[in-house]
Amino acid sequence: MKNKFWWVLLVVFFFIGVHVYAAPTLQTLTLQYDGQVHVYQSRPITLQIDGKIISTGAMPAIIVDGRTLVPAREVFESLGAAVGWNENTKEITILSKEQFITLQIGNKAAIVGDKTQTMEVEPKLIQNQAEKMTKTMIPFRFVAEILGYEVRWDPQNYVIDAIPPQPVIPEEPKTPVEQKPNQELPTETPRDSEPSNTKQPVDPKEPLKDTIEWNKEEKGVTLPLSEPIERQEHPVVNIHTIQRVTTEQQEDSIFIGADGPISYFESHTWENKLIIDISNGNMKLKNLDQVSQNHPLIQKLAASQYQENPKITRIVFDLKNAQTKYHIGFSKDRKSITVQFFPNEIYHVAMQSIGEEDVLYIKGTWGPELEVSRLSNPDRLVIDLPYTMNPFGGKEEGIKGKYVQSIRTSQFTPNTARLVLDLQGQPDYSIQKQGESGIILCLTSPTYQHMEYSNGKSVQLKLKKDPKNPMPLSQVVHEDHYNAQKYILTLPKDYTSFYGTGIMKINDGILDRIEIKNNDKQQTQFIFNQKRITAYQVTEDEAYIYITLLRPKEVYKQIVVIDAGHGGSDPGAGANGLNEKSLNLDISKRLWKHLEQDPAIKVYMTRMEDTYPTLQQRCDLANELDTDLFISVHNNAAANTKVKGTEVLYFPDGIQYENGLTGKGLAQILYQHLVDQLGTHRRGVIPRDDLYVLKYTKMPAVILEIGFITNAEDAAQLKTESFREQAAQAVYQGILDVFQKYPTGR
Repeated sequence: MKNKFWWVLLVVFFFIGVHVYAAPTLQTLTLQYDGQVHVYQSRPITLQIDGKIISTGAMPAIIVDGRTLVPAREVFESLGAAVGWNENTKEITILSKEQFITLQIGNKAAIVGDKTQTMEVEPKLIQNQAEKMTKTMIPFRFVAEILGYEVRWDPQNYVIDAIPPQPVIPEEPKTPVEQKPNQELPTETPRDSEPSNTKQPVDPKEPLKDTIEWNKEEKGVTLPLSEPIERQEHPVVNIHTIQRVTTEQQEDSIFIGADGPISYFESHTWENKLIIDISNGNMKLKNLDQVSQNHPLIQKLAASQYQENPKITRIVFDLKNAQTKYHIGFSKDRKSITVQFFPNEIYHVAMQSIGEEDVLYIKGTWGPELEVSRLSNPDRLVIDLPYTMNPFGGKEEGIKGKYVQSIRTSQFTPNTARLVLDLQGQPDYSIQKQGESGIILCLTSPTYQHMEYSNGKSVQLKLKKDPKNPMPLSQVVHEDHYNAQKYILTLPKDYTSFYGTGIMKINDGILDRIEIKNNDKQQTQFIFNQKRITAYQVTEDEAYIYITLLRPKEVYKQIVVIDAGHGGSDPGAGANGLNEKSLNLDISKRLWKHLEQDPAIKVYMTRMEDTYPTLQQRCDLANELDTDLFISVHNNAAANTKVKGTEVLYFPDGIQYENGLTGKGLAQILYQHLVDQLGTHRRGVIPRDDLYVLKYTKMPAVILEIGFITNAEDAAQLKTESFREQAAQAVYQGILDVFQKYPTGR
């Protein structure tokens, strides 16, 4: 009996041991980032360079939003790159022999050379609370691939291996070698710009031609076979999820999710719109603009409750190209619908110089959309074809064009084909469709003159001075229409006889274009249509005027964003003959006047009229500017009309910013100035973690609740201009107090 007991015990221990040995080891970390504490639990990631394990120090590699983040300095200095950190701008610089990369904490835009590319996850400052250490964590795959490494992921063992680029010994055959059908074509290393030192010179022994033509066999797109959809009867379900899904293979789909089985769907197209009607669907979708933002194929998404009885949810995809190929299908449990998109493939590229024009012709399986960017030093046009495969590989050929000196191709990213035109000068260009599958880019002489745009280390428009019409810079009028993404410089009179008129197309991540035209007073204007809010400095020498574009923090010592709460279709609270949105705007504009007259402070407003910027747009403005303070002006309301007084709300994250200021500290200073000046009932400084503009702004931020419009005493005061002016003055004095106690250091 005793022997039997020991045998049973031995078998139990054997299976327990096998189970423990088979289970993957999990690491649990307590991490603080994005203003919150996260309990991170995952298998440990092993990081290798060409098979050799590298150490990440006290902070291991982690996965955030499906992408691996690693400590910047520990990892990329081991790859031979120099890593720098700018505390003021929160920027990381990575310098290798071939590339110069700039990343910024909380910003998905990466600058590589002089071109901007969007990452899937932004760099973060992450504190490992067990080690009491904060590290700069950046996306490994993105940076490594820019540096030329091939990144391989082993999901079974959680191993990432970066394979360094192999040196290539160039060969120059005497005669062109025809590419065999089964021979793999070389591709360019993905990068954000085309620096001049990477450009391969065209063989001078080969005579230049005025026509280039490249062809590949047209394959077309094979769509999955669509099975008939069975109509079923199910209870009403909530259509609650819509999100973009991109795999490591860069396959692009839109996932539509419900909380139960869907009875049926049908789809149809109208012009460039794909329309999906979902039976038994109750529309609960939100943030559709975030799904379509930066999508290569979708211009806009919209959804509505198309029908109430029976319930039908309608989703409309506004496609950038009506020829886009896709397949729509159910999941097995019918709880989701997937719209899968299929990439385009170009099979014909031709370049020809015709008289005073150079013409580029591209043909694909469906008409490609072009994203054209102008780069300088040397002058180039970079032509990206989103969601397009390039079968030509890294091909380059010189041409005897009017403007184009050579053309080259690459597969810039797994789903973006790229063509680069190396130019002489800065010609204008136009784009037009040819049929359903072709597109033409025509380069011509611009209608503007005596100006040159550069976007290398500095971004600048250089204007040659008109020798016959001197222009005093003191008479140039600056207008900053930042909410419309425009900056206007108005010259004192008509200079179009010297500068001409027209549109300089740029699209470089900073500017979309520059318009040169006269206003109705016949004064010449330079209208800068911006991709991001920018500050402008105008200087001169004897021969030229220089218009330099800078980030606002490079120009202004102190920046404040004032947000007038509610607005437009959102009136806010209303009582005692008062409308909250109007009160908020009135006090905000009074505050704006005080700040605008202070030369030490640059102020931006989320709205100046009765409009409604979304909560996300208000946060985006503040975050894009990286403003020093965000102040949202509101007034309060309560069911109990006896409730009255002033309160200031802040987000209780406890983060101390670089100058020592916290959200609570900002709230306390402004609150004290308000109640001392207004004499209102003191309701205090209140932490709130559920308010959007406090939660999603990345700087000290507060909401000022000046008074209760539902209370007769507060309402009577709010109706007077003197009280509203006092409120504005109190906040202005509070802002001065904040900057005196917590200087920005710029």
